Amino acid sequence: MQYLYHAVPNDLKDDKLYALNTLKEKHPDLYRIKNAKYEGREEVTQQSIPLLDCLWNDVIFLTAVHPQTLLDAYRKAGGSVDHSLRYFQIDVDSLQKDNLVVASYTGDGYKKTYELYNTDNIKGYSTIPGATIDYFTKELTQGRQPLYYAYIPHVLYKGAIGTKNLPIIEAV
Repeated sequence: MQYLYHAVPNDLKDDKLYALNTLKEKHPDLYRIKNAKYEGREEVTQQSIPLLDCLWNDVIFLTAVHPQTLLDAYRKAGGSVDHSLRYFQIDVDSLQKDNLVVASYTGDGYKKTYELYNTDNIKGYSTIPGATIDYFTKELTQGRQPLYYAYIPHVLYKGAIGTKNLPIIEAV
């Protein structure tokens, strides 16, 4: 079985994960809070996801990297987290494959390539790139909070994800 992960929001409504643009319609109060993370980099929200024919804010962001692996890498780079992190564990087979795309960084800044999710490529999706560790170290050394998923392949899902029966795991 292959799993994808999404941080458990502390303000989840409707027992579903929604893309930001859907959240704007369903729960405008939550949209304002969640959209704030793009302040100063609003252009990101207008990026096109070619294989899904939608925008960056029309998808749910998942990762194939196990949360404990990511937290360990963050700490190794000098980051500190004083609490456990909770994640939904999502069986990839429970999602519509036609709505699942992977955005991978090319190594040229933030340029990305897109491909349909392929179960044969899970090792590449679930491995933390060296660029992520370098980025964590640089940002933390300069006293800045790094983006937690920088340079890691982003698994993008177009649609809502029901959470009622999803297992929750903790990274400590």
